[in-house]
Amino acid sequence: GLEQTTLMQLKRVPNPNLGSNSVYGHKEGIVFRQASGFCIDFPSNEPSVYLVGTEDGLIHRCSTSYNEQYLETYTSGTQGHSAPVYKVRCNPFWQNAFLTCSADWTMKLWSTKPVPGMAGHPLDAPIQSFQSTDLADAVNDVYWSPSNSTSFAAAMDDGRVELWDLKKKPLDPVVVHYPRVCKEIAGGHAFAFRRIRLSSSPAMPMAASTLCECTTAKSRCSPKRNNRTG
Repeated sequence: GLEQTTLMQLKRVPNPNLGSNSVYGHKEGIVFRQASGFCIDFPSNEPSVYLVGTEDGLIHRCSTSYNEQYLETYTSGTQGHSAPVYKVRCNPFWQNAFLTCSADWTMKLWSTKPVPGMAGHPLDAPIQSFQSTDLADAVNDVYWSPSNSTSFAAAMDDGRVELWDLKKKPLDPVVVHYPRVCKEIAGGHAFAFRRIRLSSSPAMPMAASTLCECTTAKSRCSPKRNNRTG
């Protein structure tokens, strides 16, 4: 059977950005010493190191062999996340890079080591932030392409799926797929899709499969496959 091991009890660290953009309200009166971890990922080249995204909008780099202190906490000035971090994904090609997405409507690219050509850039600050100009909802998931080191997909709470290629268009998505409207069989009421999770198939590396649900009915919908060509 499966075995479990406690890696770390996450300790709360103040985040000065939390709620700063008014998207996610300030946490006042918090007395808990422990933080809530929302996501985790392991770099492929460092099995003893992992990254954790928290409800407080912070990302912590931790070690499996040392559970008393974080190796690094990623937030800097006003550049960090200001709401819970829903997903952290390590790049399968560039081992030091990782993506995060948040309820603050943004995605951010980070590096665990200094980036060539960016001398003086704080290590705890994101390399770049991404947000569509018309997006006003949480980003629930991000997923790196298994065949392209600069491409990733993102699933939004308003139902859209975005495909980004940082080499072709570093500031805007190359493809945006907006959701259909699903109708309840009884009553004909319309409900909007929420995109909550992304996945990829080795057999179809250029396709992003999404898990969705209807926001009002809360009924699970069939996964929709969005294909990108080129």
